[in-house]
Amino acid sequence: MVENQAGRRSSLLPGCWDSYRRSRKENILARRRIRTRVRQACLAGLLTLLLTGTGIFSPYFLSGDGGVPLSVWLGENGWLGSPVITAQAAENDYIRVGLKSDYERVGQVTIQNTSLKYGYCIQDVFYSEETLYSGNGFVIRPETGSWSVCKGSYRTYSSAVQEAAKYRTLYGAFGAYPASTGKGSWKVYVPSGTGGMSGKLSGTARNSSHMLMVTTQNGGFLIDAELAGSYPQFAPTADKGASASTPSVSVLRLSGGNSYRGRLEVGRYGNSGVTAVNVLPLEQYLYGVVPSEVPYTWPAEALKAQAVCARGYALLTAGPGSSGQLSKGYRMGNTTLHQGYKGYGVEQPATTQAVDATRGKLVCYENQVVRTYYFSTSGGSTEAVEDVWNSNLPYLQGVSDLFESNPAKKPWIVTMTKQQILSRIGARGNGIGSITAVTPEIRTESGRVYALKIEGTAGSVTLEKDQIRSALGLYSTKFDVISYGETPDRVSMLGADGRTERRIRESYVLSGTGEKKRMDTTMEQYVVLSKDNRTSFAAEGPSSPDSYVFAGSGYGHGVGLSQSGARGMAEEGYTYQEILEHYFTGTTVR
Repeated sequence: MVENQAGRRSSLLPGCWDSYRRSRKENILARRRIRTRVRQACLAGLLTLLLTGTGIFSPYFLSGDGGVPLSVWLGENGWLGSPVITAQAAENDYIRVGLKSDYERVGQVTIQNTSLKYGYCIQDVFYSEETLYSGNGFVIRPETGSWSVCKGSYRTYSSAVQEAAKYRTLYGAFGAYPASTGKGSWKVYVPSGTGGMSGKLSGTARNSSHMLMVTTQNGGFLIDAELAGSYPQFAPTADKGASASTPSVSVLRLSGGNSYRGRLEVGRYGNSGVTAVNVLPLEQYLYGVVPSEVPYTWPAEALKAQAVCARGYALLTAGPGSSGQLSKGYRMGNTTLHQGYKGYGVEQPATTQAVDATRGKLVCYENQVVRTYYFSTSGGSTEAVEDVWNSNLPYLQGVSDLFESNPAKKPWIVTMTKQQILSRIGARGNGIGSITAVTPEIRTESGRVYALKIEGTAGSVTLEKDQIRSALGLYSTKFDVISYGETPDRVSMLGADGRTERRIRESYVLSGTGEKKRMDTTMEQYVVLSKDNRTSFAAEGPSSPDSYVFAGSGYGHGVGLSQSGARGMAEEGYTYQEILEHYFTGTTVR
């Protein structure tokens, strides 16, 4: 048997690991004492606020033992400074998602629908202004010209269209355009310097960094978002032929083959290009998230766990509501920087059922909804959040992940030259000279590298926490560094003759039937199972003294739920509640 790797880790820096672990435990206990005192001091006032508020934001509420609703709290900073989500006659169950992957700061956004509802969202209520038609779709782009405003205001788009046509006929103002200036407000704009219109102009000039031009089959119109106070939103009209027996989903179809539920807001948000923001109900958003994050063929309970995680993360990251701002389009994008979202086109019945089956369910710690981080693969154990980011949260602690028996991302090998390492760490490596050693100084309890020291002929630099992964471009921080000439798979083994040192590749293994077999020498890594973790050993080191081999396992930051582990637990019969409460320490699913 291979000895527990804790001894091997602490030998890297004698005494350092025990001191680090003690200090971290003391910090956690201190934080819990502070949270208790704050909660006791504020509870009475908070309950008064809840009972006298405007209501509870359904369905995201919790109930106390006496049936008194307890509000959902946003943020991760405890009870103080966390706003309450309250119910209004508005779209509080909507969220805004920036379509960062394909439609951020682009020259134009093309909506391919032939009819659209056009309107403005004011205080989270959408007001549909007009239904617009265009046989070849709608193109929305930035407008940078200077415009003169004609006298007169109009309540409808069609009235402004008719008036613009009159200007073109009577005065030759070929550039006369209807201009949307807010809810129920239309004007006619002509290019500055247009002649022959004496007495028809208001004397006001418009040249806004928030101006848009919408081009249709029959012409186009301007949107003066600065006057409107917000950017407009476009919604699909009902699909023809839909009925109760054959329902149809109305979606927005964009250039590039993507389609989305809900509405689309297109704005400049202080940039030269335009950006598309999908505005839709949270639950419908999840229909496009779950199959973007995990295969729809995974067990149902794993899909449900993913749905709950995505719901909590989105609610606390994007925030509820459908109104936008001129300066910032969104708080949450559709890439893995937040969570993957590919819209209507990737929806699958199995993942939609997982969302519906867990509707409104969230992970809670002490009646507080928590941000449910997740990642692909842990490599045997998840990580405590304080060892990755600058946060200290009792529900984001490292846990054993031995159910990750069929990981989505396999153990990996990355070989880098010394020059490549210097190039990747950039300015951090200035002045250290040529690299002489790369050494994990401190490892966390999960086996990840907490501090990586890079020594050179003229100095050294130490990378810490998640900056190790981001700076070096590694898949996780659960790795070993092997230098030239080192034997990476030599371990201390305990047998009938006592403890001996030997290579894993020279050892034998027992199969489930008791058959003894020699190790496969063609493998890149050997994975050794301990009682609460997995440890990977590279089979070979670098072939050149100018290179280092990084041999690791896991994929992602390691905090929260392991998607591969959730799959393994589901395959073993665990429910989604049990899965979530395993990965998020001390929580309940409510």
